[in-house]
Amino acid sequence: MTDKPIEFSPQQKAVFQWVQTGRGSAFVEAVAGAGKTTTIVEACKRMTGSVAFAAYNKKIASEIEEKAIEQGLGDQVRVGTFHKFGFAAWRRVAGNVKLDPRAKTDAIALELAIPGEMTEFVAKLTSLAKNSAIGVFGRADDVAVWQAIVDHHDLADDLEDARDLPAAIQYSQRALALSRDMARELIDFDDMIYMPVVTNCRVWQNDWLLVDEAQDINPARRALARKMLRPNGRAIFVGDRHQAIYGFTGADAAAVETITKDFRCQLIPLTTTYRCPKAVVDMAREYVDHIEAHPSAPEGTVSQAHEDDLIGMNLTAEDAILCRLTRPLVSTAFKLIRAGIGCHVEGKDIGAGLMKLATRWKRIKTIDKLRDRLEQYRDAEVEKLIAKKQEVKAEAVQDRVETLLVLMDGCGTIGDLKAKIESLFTDSEDGHQKTLTLSTVHKSKGREWKRVFVLGFAKFMPSKMARQAWQLEQENNLIYVAFTRAKSELCIVEVAEKKKAEDKPAEQVAA
Repeated sequence: MTDKPIEFSPQQKAVFQWVQTGRGSAFVEAVAGAGKTTTIVEACKRMTGSVAFAAYNKKIASEIEEKAIEQGLGDQVRVGTFHKFGFAAWRRVAGNVKLDPRAKTDAIALELAIPGEMTEFVAKLTSLAKNSAIGVFGRADDVAVWQAIVDHHDLADDLEDARDLPAAIQYSQRALALSRDMARELIDFDDMIYMPVVTNCRVWQNDWLLVDEAQDINPARRALARKMLRPNGRAIFVGDRHQAIYGFTGADAAAVETITKDFRCQLIPLTTTYRCPKAVVDMAREYVDHIEAHPSAPEGTVSQAHEDDLIGMNLTAEDAILCRLTRPLVSTAFKLIRAGIGCHVEGKDIGAGLMKLATRWKRIKTIDKLRDRLEQYRDAEVEKLIAKKQEVKAEAVQDRVETLLVLMDGCGTIGDLKAKIESLFTDSEDGHQKTLTLSTVHKSKGREWKRVFVLGFAKFMPSKMARQAWQLEQENNLIYVAFTRAKSELCIVEVAEKKKAEDKPAEQVAA
């Protein structure tokens, strides 16, 4: 940015006018790169009273807080994640509470004597129940409420025997009740939001509440948002229904419609992207037809390449390689590293998941035996899940195992494998990364790069495993998110895997 005053668009000025003269709450639906952060921080200057800004994650919160301080709003605007606001409220109830998710999960399983084959299912269903704010939206003793969560997330097939489902739901109901009883001494991350909303816990209320990435909030966050507002308070929710990609984690796939109805929001659009050049916008419009390039935007470039061409493309830390799956990213990362191109794969949590899988079988001590066991596990799990018509989960299992198999190349011991995982996977928010970024599309949301290379677009996007309507919609949203990370050039990169008859040809990138 320069010292020249910002020339706000008519749509941005409409937001400011609404803050000053409007009533009630609003949903600002902003396309990718619409300058929503700049718009909302500027809107804060026109607000009176206390203001809370609930960001989706710590990275966004830090960015907003920095800009608020730059604008002299540090004393008026409190910035944090929903988890931060919720935890602050709960600590006033339980001052000595300890946050230890693993200890809590283990304690509940032990206390309830949950059968080993149901432990993972119960933990997942209990977590989703908290995200769904059971006890606020729906009664905790209503089996139908739990069954609806199971159906939405295709959880039944996580059980070895489908006949165990009624018992597993009962264990989950008891686990939720026990979790609440334990919450003054021990909590997990879900409890940081769930406990304040499901109890009479006092939450600090505000004259204004701003919620970023609102399309991805779940019912529990929505309930906390309600408690954070004074009776006559006003809220601005900022988001884009076409960037909703976290339905699989418990986010409400219909969050925009639900929020608009529950908070009686006026819709205010921001349809102009200041990030993407015109050529990229033309691609994105195949998925979101109302996104517009700014008149002053450069033409930009949309191109195609083969993965073998990447090494010669002068890749820098200003660029990113995105993919629907992790395994192709890891394979590409090693090719780049061997060519002397520094890079990292975004996502410590991805690395943690791979580490857990790599150490799952405690008796296995050699890399060769681990490779054999992983291949057996992959084949058995994929066959079982596909037989149960759980193609999305089968794809996830296959991706994780094949990612590990790629990582194992060149490793002499399991220790070498663990070291490789730790060195390759990181998070940019932990410190400025001065190397090329490789990232799944999910991890790329909220980020932008000069050049974006979408690896294996024709083969991996949209996932052929998506079946439910909300899954198919979010697959299209993923494509839109991937395209709109590019500030200058978007390159569709063909991968070397042998194509199947049903795969789209690479040139049909906008079909």
